[in-house]
Amino acid sequence: RIHKVDPVAGTSTPLVSQTIFTPNGIVYDPTLDRLVVVAWGSNAGIHAVDPVSGAMSLLTNTGLTNLDGVTIDCNGQFWVTSWTPDQLTQYDPSFALPGIPAVGVVLNNAADIDY
Repeated sequence: RIHKVDPVAGTSTPLVSQTIFTPNGIVYDPTLDRLVVVAWGSNAGIHAVDPVSGAMSLLTNTGLTNLDGVTIDCNGQFWVTSWTPDQLTQYDPSFALPGIPAVGVVLNNAADIDY
Protein backbone atom coordinates (compact mmCIF):
# COMPACT_ATOMS: atom_id res chain seq x y z
CA ARG A 1 0.00 0.00 0.00
CA ILE A 2 0.91 3.61 -0.48
CA HIS A 3 -0.66 6.00 2.01
CA LYS A 4 -1.46 9.69 1.73
CA VAL A 5 -0.63 11.50 4.97
CA ASP A 6 -2.25 14.70 6.19
CA PRO A 7 0.22 16.04 8.78
CA VAL A 8 -2.15 18.80 9.93
CA ALA A 9 -5.04 16.43 10.67
CA GLY A 10 -2.70 13.64 11.74
CA THR A 11 -4.42 11.16 9.44
CA SER A 12 -3.39 8.67 6.80
CA THR A 13 -5.54 7.19 4.05
CA PRO A 14 -4.64 4.67 1.35
CA LEU A 15 -3.70 6.36 -1.93
CA VAL A 16 -2.95 3.01 -3.60
CA SER A 17 -4.64 0.07 -1.89
CA GLN A 18 -2.88 -2.67 -3.85
CA THR A 19 0.39 -2.71 -5.73
CA ILE A 20 1.92 -5.52 -7.77
CA PHE A 21 5.27 -4.70 -6.18
CA THR A 22 6.65 -3.87 -2.75
CA PRO A 23 7.15 -0.09 -2.50
CA ASN A 24 10.47 0.72 -0.87
CA GLY A 25 11.17 4.38 -1.46
CA ILE A 26 9.04 7.36 -2.48
CA VAL A 27 9.89 10.89 -3.55
CA TYR A 28 7.61 13.69 -4.77
CA ASP A 29 8.51 15.15 -8.17
CA PRO A 30 7.15 18.73 -8.15
CA THR A 31 8.02 19.35 -11.80
CA LEU A 32 5.73 16.61 -13.09
CA ASP A 33 3.44 16.48 -10.02
CA ARG A 34 3.93 12.78 -9.41
CA LEU A 35 5.27 10.41 -6.83
CA VAL A 36 8.21 8.31 -7.97
CA VAL A 37 8.24 4.95 -6.20
CA VAL A 38 10.98 2.32 -6.29
CA ALA A 39 10.34 -1.38 -5.74
CA TRP A 40 11.95 -4.14 -3.71
CA GLY A 41 12.69 -7.39 -5.57
CA SER A 42 14.51 -8.65 -8.65
CA ASN A 43 14.45 -6.58 -11.86
CA ALA A 44 12.88 -3.92 -9.67
CA GLY A 45 10.77 -1.29 -11.33
CA ILE A 46 10.48 2.44 -10.88
CA HIS A 47 6.87 3.61 -10.93
CA ALA A 48 4.97 6.90 -11.16
CA VAL A 49 1.92 7.46 -8.97
CA ASP A 50 -0.56 10.29 -9.42
CA PRO A 51 -0.74 12.00 -6.00
CA VAL A 52 -4.47 12.70 -6.35
CA SER A 53 -5.98 9.65 -8.07
CA GLY A 54 -3.40 7.02 -7.09
CA ALA A 55 -3.11 5.87 -10.72
CA MET A 56 0.17 4.02 -11.26
CA SER A 57 2.38 3.53 -14.29
CA LEU A 58 5.70 1.79 -14.81
CA LEU A 59 8.49 4.22 -15.68
CA THR A 60 11.22 1.61 -16.17
CA ASN A 61 12.43 -1.84 -15.19
CA THR A 62 15.92 -1.34 -13.84
CA GLY A 63 17.51 -4.79 -14.04
CA LEU A 64 18.65 -4.08 -10.47
CA THR A 65 17.59 -5.98 -7.36
CA ASN A 66 16.15 -4.57 -4.15
CA LEU A 67 15.85 -0.84 -4.72
CA ASP A 68 15.98 0.82 -1.32
CA GLY A 69 15.77 4.56 -1.74
CA VAL A 70 15.07 7.32 -4.23
CA THR A 71 15.62 11.07 -4.25
CA ILE A 72 15.60 13.93 -6.74
CA ASP A 73 18.39 16.51 -6.95
CA CYS A 74 18.27 20.25 -7.73
CA ASN A 75 18.75 19.49 -11.45
CA GLY A 76 15.74 17.17 -11.58
CA GLN A 77 17.84 14.02 -11.80
CA PHE A 78 16.73 10.97 -9.84
CA TRP A 79 19.09 8.90 -7.71
CA VAL A 80 18.25 5.33 -6.70
CA THR A 81 20.08 2.94 -4.37
CA SER A 82 20.12 -0.81 -4.91
CA TRP A 83 21.41 -3.76 -2.92
CA THR A 84 22.32 -5.90 -5.95
CA PRO A 85 24.52 -4.58 -7.22
CA ASP A 86 25.45 -2.31 -4.31
CA GLN A 87 25.25 0.97 -6.17
CA LEU A 88 23.83 4.44 -6.56
CA THR A 89 22.27 4.96 -10.00
CA GLN A 90 21.25 8.21 -11.70
CA TYR A 91 18.17 8.48 -13.93
CA ASP A 92 16.91 11.34 -16.08
CA PRO A 93 13.34 12.57 -15.33
CA SER A 94 11.84 10.72 -18.31
CA PHE A 95 13.38 7.39 -17.23
CA ALA A 96 13.68 6.67 -20.97
CA LEU A 97 17.48 6.34 -20.85
CA PRO A 98 19.36 3.59 -19.02
CA GLY A 99 20.46 4.43 -15.49
CA ILE A 100 24.05 5.61 -14.99
CA PRO A 101 25.89 4.04 -12.03
CA ALA A 102 27.76 6.56 -9.88
CA VAL A 103 31.51 6.10 -10.26
CA GLY A 104 33.76 5.88 -7.22
CA VAL A 105 30.90 5.36 -4.76
CA VAL A 106 31.34 2.36 -2.48
CA LEU A 107 28.10 1.19 -0.88
CA ASN A 108 26.93 -1.73 1.22
CA ASN A 109 23.15 -2.17 1.13
CA ALA A 110 22.54 1.59 0.90
CA ALA A 111 19.05 2.74 1.78
CA ASP A 112 16.76 5.71 2.29
CA ILE A 113 18.74 8.46 0.61
CA ASP A 114 17.83 12.14 0.39
CA TYR A 115 19.31 15.20 -1.29
